[in-house]
Amino acid sequence: MPFRNRPLLVFLGIAALLLTGYVLARVEDRLKETAEASGNTTGAPVVTRQFEPPANTGAATTRRTRVQTAQQGDANDNRYDAFTAPASDVRIDRSIITPPALPNDIPENETPEEALQRILDNQLAINAHEHIQDTRQMQIVLDAMERNGMAKTVLMGSSWFTITLQERVGFTRYDENNEELMKIAAAHPDRFEAWPTLDPEDPFKLQKIKDLINRGATGVKLYTGHGYERRDTGEYMFHTIAMDDPEMFPFYAYCQENHIPLCFHVNPFKPGFADEFIRVLTSFPDLKVNAPHFILSSIRDSRLREFLDTFPNLYSDVSFGHDDFLTAGLRRISRDPEKFIDIFTTYPDRFMFGTDLVMTEASFKDADWFTERAQAYYDMLTQETYTTPLLPGETLNGLQLSSPLLDQILYQNYHDFVASRPEGTVIEREIEWGNLGVPYLERAPGEALPPAGSSEAQFGHGWLDTDLHDEEMEGCCVVPWP
Repeated sequence: MPFRNRPLLVFLGIAALLLTGYVLARVEDRLKETAEASGNTTGAPVVTRQFEPPANTGAATTRRTRVQTAQQGDANDNRYDAFTAPASDVRIDRSIITPPALPNDIPENETPEEALQRILDNQLAINAHEHIQDTRQMQIVLDAMERNGMAKTVLMGSSWFTITLQERVGFTRYDENNEELMKIAAAHPDRFEAWPTLDPEDPFKLQKIKDLINRGATGVKLYTGHGYERRDTGEYMFHTIAMDDPEMFPFYAYCQENHIPLCFHVNPFKPGFADEFIRVLTSFPDLKVNAPHFILSSIRDSRLREFLDTFPNLYSDVSFGHDDFLTAGLRRISRDPEKFIDIFTTYPDRFMFGTDLVMTEASFKDADWFTERAQAYYDMLTQETYTTPLLPGETLNGLQLSSPLLDQILYQNYHDFVASRPEGTVIEREIEWGNLGVPYLERAPGEALPPAGSSEAQFGHGWLDTDLHDEEMEGCCVVPWP
């Protein structure tokens, strides 16, 4: 019986092989047709992104050529001469990134409260600055977004210190957090963006970022300008090399050439930090940067204005961070609302909305907790006076911003920021150091200056001692997580 069926089995086997070959051939033909239709014949992955790389001219462009004026008078500094911007291998689909226009049907005489309600009812708000521990908090954030009219949240890569605020863990586990962001963005690409971070001393940092961008990341978070000082050693936690260290220049060039936006935390009042940051922005004038927390200059607004007046591709956000900084920021604005109204009206297209609450596994960080803080930001922007559970018994002054300015801050500026493609930006003015409120310190390019003093000397044993310098309360996080 088995021998009589052998010819049939052979025939069926040959037929199966032929059919498989035919199917594979058709699949290959279809893939070639798709690649030719999209212009992608290189085999590079097609990634839906918020930016598009410039056309590859095939000619290497040195950084000195692009920003020659920035290096005049610095003849002894040769590190820019040999630097060539890397070619991009990212394929971009820009079919969905046209930024929305401001609405044409805004009712006349719309009050700030009505403007906010319209924006939230239509779920237009963009949270351009947030952190998350891992996928376990994803649903909490989604619920909070629904309750607070947010269309999208931009998630920033975090070290384990950022998540826990425990110094002993240091700047670690950032690669793991980057992967968590990628999972969240992949699960809800219409609601989340992943902006991974890097260790500036990691020799593989550029390749890691390229790989993450190819997988769908849409920006990068940098902590190199963060001035947090460890209490145990007095050394910087994040500022392990200078912002303008030559090891960072290939990364900056890659981001500039591909219009990849950065969220770049900078404490410009720390020794040498302002000069480092200025050198980066001058050397890479097309680089798109969100320096959050009012560029840590909401107290000394002359510095904030000087940065924005000098660098046209520099933006900021309205987040303050940890509750101690948030309440300090709300009080600061309440004391002088006219100053901040003038800042926003002078630079209507340069500020974005953000919360920077750092969502973790801490049980108290639920959707109610998030909403309480988001509402404080909304009230700060739109109310004449308001109260918040964050400051019991206090009545605060708000800014009463209405449309179109409120629309710009809450969503439009973010869309414009990520969609912009700066080319050939010229820095037309030099920084006036007198407006920065920090001394100019002699510093070689790429040199990182040490902290002015130990953490114990600066902050006292109480850490948030009342003698803490005002500028240290500008924004972000120093308070240990309970």
